[in-house]
Amino acid sequence: MVIDLVPPARTGAPLREGLHRLVPPVVAWLLGNLVTWLVAAHSVAGD
Repeated sequence: MVIDLVPPARTGAPLREGLHRLVPPVVAWLLGNLVTWLVAAHSVAGD
């Protein structure tokens, strides 16, 4: 069954580990937004 293939969730995992796993995608998202904002601001600067 599919349920047997999914490993059980670890209980008692520290919050810091969860936050540490979230940092790279959040940083990538922020950098992507910054680049998009800079490109948009530059494209309308002459208007």
